[in-house]
Amino acid sequence: MGLISKVLADTVHSGAAQTVKPTGKNFLYNEKSSGQTAISRWEVSRQATEIAVEKSGGLVKYPERTVFTSAWEMVQWQIPNKIEFAKRGDRVEARRKEVFASHSLGSTPWIQDLTFALKPFILSNEKELHFSVLHPKDLSKIDLVATKERIEPVAVPMGKFRAQAVKVALAGWRKWFWNGTGHFDPKDGYMIRFESSAAPGIPATLKELI
Repeated sequence: MGLISKVLADTVHSGAAQTVKPTGKNFLYNEKSSGQTAISRWEVSRQATEIAVEKSGGLVKYPERTVFTSAWEMVQWQIPNKIEFAKRGDRVEARRKEVFASHSLGSTPWIQDLTFALKPFILSNEKELHFSVLHPKDLSKIDLVATKERIEPVAVPMGKFRAQAVKVALAGWRKWFWNGTGHFDPKDGYMIRFESSAAPGIPATLKELI
């Protein structure tokens, strides 16, 4: 799982503050988990009515494609030729090979990946966001809660920043089984850093902007 936020950065060499501006429309992240390290590349492209994010590399070797509305509402997520999730009205439909599932969302947003999809929440005045993700293997729906904490310094390979800290956890009593802390650029909403705890069958992970 995982994610994008707001930040004022101190450059590593001069210490001067600046807004984080990754080169062009590409974002690079260093991912670590279970003793393995890999770099993922995320390319953001805008069209008239939608935003597409193409991800390649990383610990999960398959490419991923996410489509958002122009307001950064997630409408599709897929690993081409393997898995596809799509929002249809107030439901999200999932297909993995011959397996199909459909889940009601109500007014709860569907957010499959946190790297860019938390942008509307980060830029809002809301302190808490309830949302759902789908498990890519069994296609079950999982409910989570994101809670804004404080603006604080964070250091990643790209530099030192002031970022919006966000706690993400499973909803309800399940929060004791898995949670993570993300740091996001408070002006642009993209992820700077995300670190999650280990859970049964899920290793701890670290993702940092480089």
